[in-house]
Amino acid sequence: MKMAIARAMMIMAVRCLSDFRRDWALAMQAEFDVAAEAGNALSFAFGCLLGAWREVPTHKEGRFAIASYFLAIGVIVPLGGLLLSSVASGYSYLAPAEAGAGNIFGSGRPVFPVTYANQSGLSLLAILTFGLGLGHLYIAWVILDRNWMRVAVAGRIGAAVMATIVTFTGVLFLYDTCALPQVVAIAIELSAIWLLARWHADLTDDDSWQPRPHSR
Repeated sequence: MKMAIARAMMIMAVRCLSDFRRDWALAMQAEFDVAAEAGNALSFAFGCLLGAWREVPTHKEGRFAIASYFLAIGVIVPLGGLLLSSVASGYSYLAPAEAGAGNIFGSGRPVFPVTYANQSGLSLLAILTFGLGLGHLYIAWVILDRNWMRVAVAGRIGAAVMATIVTFTGVLFLYDTCALPQVVAIAIELSAIWLLARWHADLTDDDSWQPRPHSR
């Protein structure tokens, strides 16, 4: 078990170093075999992982990776989870002013002025919101995979779904601005994704971080 944990930590350390410090990564892997034979695999791997983490912010590729994970896991995934949970909680987070800030986290069920004739549209609104939440999780995945073509396609689909949701809420929740926070949040989110894609394009155009050729 200790050896498996040590090897997993070494894999993480090598991934953190990326191609920028390939020589160091290869040296760590070679020294790990020696440390494993001496029975110090776990402590050696832990030290390598700490060193790799300290190295990440010092180069462009590392800073980009930190920003990517922060945007994907720290922003997009929570927003997607909020959208998914709102379907089950009766869209309570859409209008936090109705019953306090606790509604943002899915507590409470504010009552919206929906007419009987328009109640059939709530099912479609739930489907659209659920799909938008799943789309957030997908976008987070492809951002970490750096597949910007799929990010662009998913972003356009998400914007179209959001426009449809705004239209539906304008009809179902007449004179209520409950969809505006969603519009603002997703607009900021898409702008951040665009900036991240531009940053990645600048990195690929910069020869200073490109991996060095392997010596034979």
